[in-house]
Amino acid sequence: MGRLKGHKPIIHNQVRTVKWDRISQRKARLRVARRWERPEQDYIKVNCDGAYDPQSGNGGWGCVLRDADGDVVSAQRGRVEALMCALHGELIAIIHGTQAAADAGVGHVIIETNAVEVVQAVYSDAFDLSAQRCNQFGC
Repeated sequence: MGRLKGHKPIIHNQVRTVKWDRISQRKARLRVARRWERPEQDYIKVNCDGAYDPQSGNGGWGCVLRDADGDVVSAQRGRVEALMCALHGELIAIIHGTQAAADAGVGHVIIETNAVEVVQAVYSDAFDLSAQRCNQFGC
């Protein structure tokens, strides 16, 4: 399926940025993001983060949706029990952030996270989330 004009949902990382075309599911590019930047007009940026306590296996997630003016559109947070690892918490944060954007009726979304492993998983077809591979990442 071809790329729609002006449509470029994005997954950002504070270290790396993944641009991903939501319609065609094609990855577009990777870049370094040094500080928070406002999204383009007609986009919402969703900043997501997860937390993990390896001793209890519990954690939490949070997300903030901001518009092109930098104003907060929505903010959410939650607690999670029985996480497998920190990556698990980060993924849950991104899922909730993405759902919050969908619930708000947003069509053009930028997801920003500090989870390098998530960006690697999006970029690499070889990234294996099996239990055996997950143990390599501390799960």
